[in-house]
Amino acid sequence: MLNHRSRFRGLGTALAGALMFATVAHAQIVPARMFCPADGPIPVRIDEPRDGGVPRPPAELPEPVPMEVELIRASSGEVIDRRAVLPGEADAAALFPRIWSDREHGALYLQLRAAGRRVGSPLVLTAMLASPPYAPRTDRSGAPMFPPPDRRSPVYCGVRVEPLRHLVFETTRGQMRFALRPDAAPATVWFFSRLVEGGLYDGTPFHTVASLRPGAEPDFVQGGDPTGTGKGGAGMMIDLEESPLPHTFGTLSMARAADPNSASSQFFICTGGPAAATLNNRYAVFAQLVGGAETLRALAASPVGPDNRTIDPPRIIAASLVDAPPFGEGPPPARDPLGERPSR
Repeated sequence: MLNHRSRFRGLGTALAGALMFATVAHAQIVPARMFCPADGPIPVRIDEPRDGGVPRPPAELPEPVPMEVELIRASSGEVIDRRAVLPGEADAAALFPRIWSDREHGALYLQLRAAGRRVGSPLVLTAMLASPPYAPRTDRSGAPMFPPPDRRSPVYCGVRVEPLRHLVFETTRGQMRFALRPDAAPATVWFFSRLVEGGLYDGTPFHTVASLRPGAEPDFVQGGDPTGTGKGGAGMMIDLEESPLPHTFGTLSMARAADPNSASSQFFICTGGPAAATLNNRYAVFAQLVGGAETLRALAASPVGPDNRTIDPPRIIAASLVDAPPFGEGPPPARDPLGERPSR
């Protein structure tokens, strides 16, 4: 799984123009900015539910729809705090001081409730860590070697604030929808999202369908190369992130070269099968298919040549980010509709 070899880690400067929130026009909690330094304010706007969101009181009853915001620990789904709120500008850090006192530095969600039920996409708060853990070398087998926990001392700088979103690929074989997982791979999700917003994937082919072991059944479908050669990328790289998510049917993971920290724009989607487990802890899974299992099977059934390159490559017509459903709602991870890996 190859990618471009040009090094670039200054992601914030190069992609500053992509920090836009147009995709949250219908969200009920809207961030005022993406980057919030530690111990400072986290400005947000709380909008009342629009028509079709929750039932509004009759016109003769002036009482507003009761609203509250939940603070949820992403790793467990536990609601660790909640506060009643009114429409308008607010400071999430003032509502929830524990955001800055929490030393786990795991992802947190801010979820609005109106009239007793969750509405709108949650906001994701992910930690900004200076010198985050990455794999500076590999062992003899080529496996990335991350520093042990007792040797990690990243500096906590604050949080990134974004709406939770889904990734949609409109392809020549149908649509696929992925739930992004910033709770498991926040840096990778952020990096990949900027490439999607910048239009990098529109029109790119799925250039490879390959097996990890000898045999006719493919284990993954690979795309994301603007050149379609398997050697291209975005002209920048991201360090390998230690994602805890396993490689299973429908997982989206970053492709790279032998250097663990060489991922650029190329990605691969697993089609199931036991061989995918050999990729765990070697590549960063950052999303899970939640719709379009049939499309993935159709992509994996594409005819290939001796080099595993697709003969008539299917393509991504357009890639986009859309608001995710309220926390705890939405479709579960997709399953292989036939219960087996596709054959070519």
